[in-house]
Amino acid sequence: MVNEKHMAERLTRANPVVHPEHLHEDPAEADALLALILERRDDMTLTREPLPTKPPRRPRWQPARIAAVAAVLVVLVIGVVALIGFGGADSDTAEQATTVPVTESTVSESEPTVAPSTAAPETTATAETAVPSQQPGTLFDGTWTHETSTEPFSRFEVIETSLGYFSVGDGEGVWFSPDGSDWSQVLALPAGEIIEDAELLPGEPPLYTIEARVGSLVEYRGAVYAIALVAEDAHTPQMVLRRMAYRTSDGERWEETEIPGARVDGGDITVAGDDELLVILSPSDQAAFTMRTVDGVTWTRHEQNGFEVADVVFVDGRYLGVAGFPESPDYPWGRLAMAESSDGIEWTEIPGSTFAYNDQPHLLMSFDGMLYMGGLYYDEQAEVGQTGMVFYSTDGARWQRATMPEADLRFVTDLIPTEYGLLAVGWTGWSDDPARVVPMTTSDGTTFVELPHAEGMFASQGEAFQGYREGQDIVLFGIDFEPGRFHRWTWTPGS
Repeated sequence: MVNEKHMAERLTRANPVVHPEHLHEDPAEADALLALILERRDDMTLTREPLPTKPPRRPRWQPARIAAVAAVLVVLVIGVVALIGFGGADSDTAEQATTVPVTESTVSESEPTVAPSTAAPETTATAETAVPSQQPGTLFDGTWTHETSTEPFSRFEVIETSLGYFSVGDGEGVWFSPDGSDWSQVLALPAGEIIEDAELLPGEPPLYTIEARVGSLVEYRGAVYAIALVAEDAHTPQMVLRRMAYRTSDGERWEETEIPGARVDGGDITVAGDDELLVILSPSDQAAFTMRTVDGVTWTRHEQNGFEVADVVFVDGRYLGVAGFPESPDYPWGRLAMAESSDGIEWTEIPGSTFAYNDQPHLLMSFDGMLYMGGLYYDEQAEVGQTGMVFYSTDGARWQRATMPEADLRFVTDLIPTEYGLLAVGWTGWSDDPARVVPMTTSDGTTFVELPHAEGMFASQGEAFQGYREGQDIVLFGIDFEPGRFHRWTWTPGS
């Protein structure tokens, strides 16, 4: 699962903006970081060598020269025969050159425009566009549906398991659907409830659960676990924090177990290996540590060995993660490198896996024999200074930047694996420039192209939320800051 705390920290540190309060809790710090980046960009702009000029274009033949050559060929019989053969070859070549295949860009330009939503407040407007089938069985073959609302949509994250589909919505619990269509709440967390079994002094007021939220969902050995943080009133300035593991084997009935030794705030990473379930925690006031269980009931705490690991996945019998190291003159935002582990506790940096100082990858995942991460990289030569990017690797050690579409990307915010291909979710726009969500896919694993859609369908002022799969459909989110409006785009295959 994604470590939301660390993803937010990376994106916050990586993205100074004109309105820093949108992405950073401390506008002054964001302004200082922006000034530093602009100064470094100006220095490199003034000191870098000029780009080489293009070679001169070859001059075209003049009509007089063409006539002279033609006259000589007419006089010579052999030349006439050669000319006839040459003319036939030219004819074939010309016919091939005028046959233009239907590509993603040509289809997108020919599609109808979807008018902006005119829904009244508190209502939802729906628009639909059918995309001509280009590659049946892929993300190019389907229909996009657009909905807008003045209220947040109920689900922003969905995971698919052998039991069905689970979701953490905007409420305090978990929803379940066997097939991704009809949903029902199956786990309600005790937010705002009185703690009945609390031990109180005579005359002491009752204790309440102040907050309860699910941080991650994961499947392990045929059961689904919801790892939650519960904050309780302790009648003191210090709250009591508890980490809870809720477990279900049928999607309906849940058992709860407290994870001892994990009473800390902050996000978590939950990942399942072959023989263990790990919850990796990174508190803000202490070193990261890992809670490990083999049965989902008994938990053991293990301290991390020196560096913090984020975006952990289990693939090919080992754990992989992005390791963070302290800042240095060569890595002003901290050095990032890949780390591996056989047990998820003792980690080793993979030699040669350090990312470039201006790369900011996250969302590590495995798909179709490859490893991918979304994110961005800084480009001092660009006007804005950052470009949304997908990073890929075949071994987890050496990473490359994928070829991205010509869209003016600023972020790649999500990667969604499907049986129709890998969907990457990008976002464009900067400051007051027009913005939109960019759905992309790849056919060769290294080149991403934007999916065809009606013009204006993915317009969105704010950044894209995460997307998810819901049955065979794919759902993406976006938001407009002013006026506050939520977008949901749903892709339905083969329609």
